Amino acid sequence: MRGVSGSGKSTVARKLASEMKAVLVEYDDIKSGLVDLLKNDNLAPTSYEISRNLIKSNLIIGNNVIFDSLGYFEENYKKCKKLLPKDYKMVIIECRCDDNNIYAID
Repeated sequence: MRGVSGSGKSTVARKLASEMKAVLVEYDDIKSGLVDLLKNDNLAPTSYEISRNLIKSNLIIGNNVIFDSLGYFEENYKKCKKLLPKDYKMVIIECRCDDNNIYAID
């Protein structure tokens, strides 16, 4: 899953995970937990690394995984792709809100 904040990706990810009986790894939850614990806002790289470790450990035991994140970073995409077993494939679902009137955030 990828998309900007407020685009609905977490809502879609939770529904998909429930329907597919898949493990849901939510980047925002990992990052906010680290920020709260370590009192440091510059934890994006660490948060992505923890996310990838959770994804990898679940793929190893045969679980399908949905990763909910902003997801626009090419380096992270490539690292996630390398985690996949040979018989798995990555599907990217992007949530967008193209109506600027709806997406306007003050």
